[in-house]
Amino acid sequence: DLMKVLLDQSVKSFKENLRHHAGGIYLRFLMNYPMTEDRLEREVKQLVANIQYEGVEGRQSAIAMVTSAIKKFPLQVVAKHSSLFFVGLTMQLGNEESDKGRKAVSESLDALLLKLPTGSVEPLFGYAMRWAEGNDVRLRRVSLSVIGLFVDSSDIVRRDDHYKRVLSVTKEALASLEHWELAYFSLRVIEKLLSRWPEKVMSDLELWPKVVQCLDGCHPWVTQVSLRIMSQHLESLNPDEFVENNQTTFLRQRGNLFELTKALCAMIDSALCPDDIEVTAKTFTWILKATSKNPQLCFAEDSDGSDSKNPVRWLVKRLSEIAKPKGTKRRENVFKCFAAFATYAADIALDYLELIIEPIYRVERESSHRNELASERNGASVDDVDEVTRLAMDLLHLLEQVCTPHEKFLDAYGAVKREAQDKKSQRQDQLVLEAARDPKAAAERKQKKQEREKARRKKRINERRQSRGRVAKRRHV
Repeated sequence: DLMKVLLDQSVKSFKENLRHHAGGIYLRFLMNYPMTEDRLEREVKQLVANIQYEGVEGRQSAIAMVTSAIKKFPLQVVAKHSSLFFVGLTMQLGNEESDKGRKAVSESLDALLLKLPTGSVEPLFGYAMRWAEGNDVRLRRVSLSVIGLFVDSSDIVRRDDHYKRVLSVTKEALASLEHWELAYFSLRVIEKLLSRWPEKVMSDLELWPKVVQCLDGCHPWVTQVSLRIMSQHLESLNPDEFVENNQTTFLRQRGNLFELTKALCAMIDSALCPDDIEVTAKTFTWILKATSKNPQLCFAEDSDGSDSKNPVRWLVKRLSEIAKPKGTKRRENVFKCFAAFATYAADIALDYLELIIEPIYRVERESSHRNELASERNGASVDDVDEVTRLAMDLLHLLEQVCTPHEKFLDAYGAVKREAQDKKSQRQDQLVLEAARDPKAAAERKQKKQEREKARRKKRINERRQSRGRVAKRRHV
């Protein structure tokens, strides 16, 4: 009866020290007190059942007790009750709401798999695979997470039959992005497999197009982990020599390099683009070098690659078009990629200098226009530069430094400036012609412009009023 009280206090007490000491005493009781196997099994069941306690702090204490029991109990005791530990912890991993709790459950499962011999791990791996091959989405998600722990903590997945079975499950989950959690945990498994056995993963040519598909996925986490996997794969290849050296990669199949390029451009143009700009810039730099060295890989099998298409120009122009519309994150990503091009592949990038300068010149003009409007409102000179403008100016200076001869940079910048001015003149001429052909439509367009300007000024006035602590317009009597 006293031990039952201690077990309850190890979970229900509001004091952390009391929970800790009560749990330690109870574990020493289980390890040292002589009891029958049935009694020990009942005690272990109750120990595992406590991890489902509704209180967060008590639940975490119960998980810590289970982890301590796995580490301190004799191997034969842990092996005998391994299924009980494994099933209880796996179910809790799927039900746990807190990040700290999920991390604690994962550490407990990791300790269990590290302690058990291969013979005892085999049936547990079978449980996880049967769940992963089922139809229950929630159970599949949890099982994929657990399979990742098997990859980290055991060599059982290294066996060819188990490896093929795991890879088959991950491919099935990646075939459809309807449930992003399945795709995410499948990619995490692939990432861990690639870290442990890179040659086996890179040789599976059917897997990598599915990873490419996830670059423009349905969730930022899916995009982020797929980018990490692709970056890890590309780091193992030399962009100038992987074809000549016959290195194992799906990129040697014609068309796949261009599909990867399109997926990366779609990723950087979407709201799902990861925040790790350095990895993105490094990946695009590798793509630029590989595309320049092996342009034939960007064309499908039925194309001879002898037409006027230039995949390198397509890449630079696509990035330039992405950076033209307003958008801080999108422009920062593109400008960092252009900076990497100028630093590590200047001999390739400088052939397309005008395309790189076009979005920089647009940002420069937008900043100048904003400062002119602010100066008119304030009656004084304003020279405010935001982060994107500062990054664009730094990139422009970098291009000027690496470009030789210097006249090449001046000619490119002048050409971009003239083209922008010509387009502006064409738009003005077009408006004059439209006003002459259809005065009514021109008047309506002018009225809408005035309404937008009025709304903009009203919004600006309200923002200033709120900044001064006032919420209503002052009424004069």
